[in-house]
Amino acid sequence: MITLLLVDDYQAMRILVRHYIEQTVDICIVGEAEDGRVAVALAPALRPDVILMDMQMPGMDGIVATRILRETAPQSVVIMFSTDNDPHTRDRAQAAGAWMLVEKGQPRAVLLSAIRAAAHPQTAMC
Repeated sequence: MITLLLVDDYQAMRILVRHYIEQTVDICIVGEAEDGRVAVALAPALRPDVILMDMQMPGMDGIVATRILRETAPQSVVIMFSTDNDPHTRDRAQAAGAWMLVEKGQPRAVLLSAIRAAAHPQTAMC
């Protein structure tokens, strides 16, 4: 079972992603956070396999939270989740320590595949 921490400031987005996850048998949401500060507080105790992290949030954004989580929750793989998918955004996500960036609005299958690949990176990427 893949465990997931879902981080997004928009409740509607968290509800949508939770709906996607609830339709799977291999992914389980172990926590939700509305901003980076809450994610940083939850992740070390929850120890999720994957953290789906919104990039732009008030307070502590996904970039800052990901940098902190690389130190405090190194067992978790961060997927940055953003409305932007330009080279500058991807570079910022990668520099922060995100494993990959998934653009919001992609088909459900793309998001689920990314979560599964992030949970098993040694078999997913060449």
